[in-house]
Amino acid sequence: MERLKTAVIGTGHLGKIHLKLLADQPQSEIVGIYDVCDDLRDTLAKEYNVSSFCELDLLIDQIDAAIVAAPTANHFEIGAKLLNAGKHLFLEKPITQTVEEGRKLVALAQEKKLVLQVGHVERFNPAFETALPHLREIAFLETSRTAPYTFRSNDVGIVLDLMIHDLDLVLTAIPEELTNVTAQGVTVFGPHEDIAHAQLTFAGGASVQLTASRCSPQPTRTFCATTANGQVNINFAEKTTTLLRAGSSLATGKIDVFNISSEEKEEVKTNLFTRYLPVENLNVRSNNAIAEEHTDFLEAITKNGQPRVDGKAGLRAIEVAYEILDKMVVTSWQNGLPLHRKAG
Repeated sequence: MERLKTAVIGTGHLGKIHLKLLADQPQSEIVGIYDVCDDLRDTLAKEYNVSSFCELDLLIDQIDAAIVAAPTANHFEIGAKLLNAGKHLFLEKPITQTVEEGRKLVALAQEKKLVLQVGHVERFNPAFETALPHLREIAFLETSRTAPYTFRSNDVGIVLDLMIHDLDLVLTAIPEELTNVTAQGVTVFGPHEDIAHAQLTFAGGASVQLTASRCSPQPTRTFCATTANGQVNINFAEKTTTLLRAGSSLATGKIDVFNISSEEKEEVKTNLFTRYLPVENLNVRSNNAIAEEHTDFLEAITKNGQPRVDGKAGLRAIEVAYEILDKMVVTSWQNGLPLHRKAG
């Protein structure tokens, strides 16, 4: 099989990861890399024995597809140039800096009949893949995604930086109309929100609480959904999925909490998470999620299919993200001033 000629555009923290993994893809031949930083670009080009390009236009004519890990502010300009040149496009999340830009890229990809994939990598996390069949009839859902401040992605706030991962997952698990949004945020280091809480309500009644922070001493990446059948817990960092469901004696209503004896109470407490609310650790396979994103992207091209996270999914995520930002009331910690304002 002839390999697709590919390029990595943007060689910062995430771009370097893409380059390393793409180099091992049997379906891909890396033609070159592009970045505005000459030293970084040239160093990586030597390390991976690929060509270094100081002008994007010189690279575009030589490739079939590109992975773009440039700053979000540059996604639309670079993405439109690639699509107009007939090149398949993988854009890191978020798809673009604005909803209108995202709509234009989605329409352009459709017009040109090109693959447009967005890098919502948690869709490829095996813990989420394992949980997805159990995410039915969701009553309420809580997500938490926190980390210390790293100075990366500070061109956008925490909603477009980290919370957008969970927005994509929530919209995958609850494909219903969003009926209400409220949100609160805090700016700490820069002009954008660094801590955010959002509350979403969907047409079927599901309620969602999302928390994201890049000022947290304790990193977290968790997703907990309470459904009609129990509770689904995902730890994305550890790649674990557990189910908590009612045992037979609870499901049949045989326990009368008002008339239970002391001995029975002790028996229930002793066996609470084995007999009455048994916890099941699901079997989660091992994988490299970014490498599987690449495989999905390349196979969508060669097999004339759709990637798991297409442009429409990426667009939907930023549509909801901007609805959150539009509704958000923000407090500033800078200079100790509790300044309340709308984000945006």
